[in-house]
Amino acid sequence: MAGLERSVLVLSGVVCVVLSSSTAWSQESYRVPDELTQQPLLPEAMQARPARILSLSEAIQLAVQQNLGITLTREQYVAARSQIDVQWGRSFEPVVRATYSASETTTPPTLSLLQNGDQAIVLNTQGGSWAAGVTQTLETATQLTVGYSSLRQLTRPGQSAPLVYNAGLNFTLTQPLLRGFAFDMAVPRQDVLRARFDSDRAGQDARAALIAAVKSTDDAYWDLVQALKSYSIQHDSLRLADEQLALTQRQIDAGILAPSDLITVESTQAQRAYSLLQAESQVGTASDVLRTVLNMPRGDWERPLLPVDPPQFMERTMDLDTICAVALTNRPEVAQARIDVDKAALNVRVAKVDRLPQLDAVFNYGLAGQGVTYADAANQVFDTNLPAWTATLNFSWSPLMKASQANVESLRATESAKHTQLEQVRVSLYAELRNDLRNLDFAARQVRAAAKFRDLAQRALDAEQRKFLNGNNMSNNILVALKQDQLAQAQLAELAAIIGHHKASTAIDAAMGVLLDQRNIDLKAGR
Repeated sequence: MAGLERSVLVLSGVVCVVLSSSTAWSQESYRVPDELTQQPLLPEAMQARPARILSLSEAIQLAVQQNLGITLTREQYVAARSQIDVQWGRSFEPVVRATYSASETTTPPTLSLLQNGDQAIVLNTQGGSWAAGVTQTLETATQLTVGYSSLRQLTRPGQSAPLVYNAGLNFTLTQPLLRGFAFDMAVPRQDVLRARFDSDRAGQDARAALIAAVKSTDDAYWDLVQALKSYSIQHDSLRLADEQLALTQRQIDAGILAPSDLITVESTQAQRAYSLLQAESQVGTASDVLRTVLNMPRGDWERPLLPVDPPQFMERTMDLDTICAVALTNRPEVAQARIDVDKAALNVRVAKVDRLPQLDAVFNYGLAGQGVTYADAANQVFDTNLPAWTATLNFSWSPLMKASQANVESLRATESAKHTQLEQVRVSLYAELRNDLRNLDFAARQVRAAAKFRDLAQRALDAEQRKFLNGNNMSNNILVALKQDQLAQAQLAELAAIIGHHKASTAIDAAMGVLLDQRNIDLKAGR
């Protein structure tokens, strides 16, 4: 028997030995049976209300828009994203300051004048001043300040020109040279960078939640399809029992069978009616699971859900190294682990710079003016006739550096731990992808094995029914019922295998981190 292969199928206690051509069940030849691709049958108890027609793409859109877990993580991502602007504003946004003050001072005569008998003069000074300026910190940690001030002073009595105006314009530049400064700008921008790391991590959290929700929706949708198709199979099985009961009754009426044969057929019919009720219960449970995932309004929970996408089978050939490379690029957990490594490295860099002494260069340049009117004082300032400047170096240092050195060592250990965690994620991801790839291959082989069993069960039932109709003594109602049960089991097994292959395919897309791209879902748009 060249070109033939021997297969042993074991399903629900039934063993079938199959001799078939090695090419009879090739990948190209398999097609999902028509009875599994037809629109599913709703249980009679659910047909009182109009059904909610639902495609898989529509179900996923509803989940993306309404799922509470996705909504929560997206809100957290938006909040974390806004912290980038918050930290940039705190660090580099210009700050405008203005002050105004009024004063009055009465000065008694000096004691020496009183002792010498001179005329005592009490001075009364009234004044008002204002100042305004703007301070800007650059991303190089350079701080620039520009300020203008004005003072009005009136002194009584005893002065020929008691009213005096003073004005000044000052420019100040402060530049850290050691602590708080780095040429790559990472240290001055540390707060903004940390906020960006937190934002990116929150974005990956939202992406992971979206992937999980899409996968859950996909699984729940196909679970409902499987439940409805299982109900249809059980319904057809009950119909066969009804037909067999009618046939047996006619044969009893014709005197071909004994009346006692009716008990066996009625028992089979009752058992299948009970199985049909169980299948109806599974439809209700699967429907509620999908409604929960979609976060449907309470008013829609009484409407039955009717999925319209038929189960399909598409073989996928994938290489482990290739899908690992894709996963390392797209998986949110890997991206988060890398973000943690980068953030830990920034903390170490900042801590190293903080060990350095504080050395700041400060340069101040000012222009002054004075006059009996405000205009005279201001003109003198802008005529630049009275310039003044100072240059200062401020130095401070804690030479023992115990705290700063210990902080560096602690952060280095944290950075090393983050590298280890990244490696753990890679190892776990490799094991997960191996398992998912194995499950995908196993699911495909299960589909083909179940298809063989279903085909043989159908043939066996047809043969047994022909023998029963022909009055063959080797056939009876028990054998016909057994073959009908075997066909129903085979159909259920094939359906479960096809749905299992759907889920395995979705699982490997989720494990690679490409599920959102496969379903054309944008995280920012939320659809």
